[in-house]
Amino acid sequence: EALEARLSAVEAESAQRAKLLEEATSESSELRKRLADAEAEAEAAARAKALSEVEDKSKERKLQEVEAGLAAAAAAAEERVSAAEMQADAAQAVAQAALAEARRGLAEQAERADSAEA
Repeated sequence: EALEARLSAVEAESAQRAKLLEEATSESSELRKRLADAEAEAEAAARAKALSEVEDKSKERKLQEVEAGLAAAAAAAEERVSAAEMQADAAQAVAQAALAEARRGLAEQAERADSAEA
């Protein structure tokens, strides 16, 4: 019974960690979608702005500065997505290590129980 209870607890913990991993992965996907949307909006805005400001060289320089700013913002967003992915990978590794440790513990307990019965 104790082994079954422990196994249930380990399975519940594993399920919880899997849920957390799924949430982190979902969040990472959402961040990627937001990044893609932001990049599309930024590109559309930059193009619209470029068309209206091409006549003047000083305005063209300003456009280049805006584009550089948009590129920097996109790079920063990509870094945040990358960080979220790394966190998700780390969470998955922790969950897998905990599950492996719990399984080892259960195997040891089962072995001790079998030895005690023999």
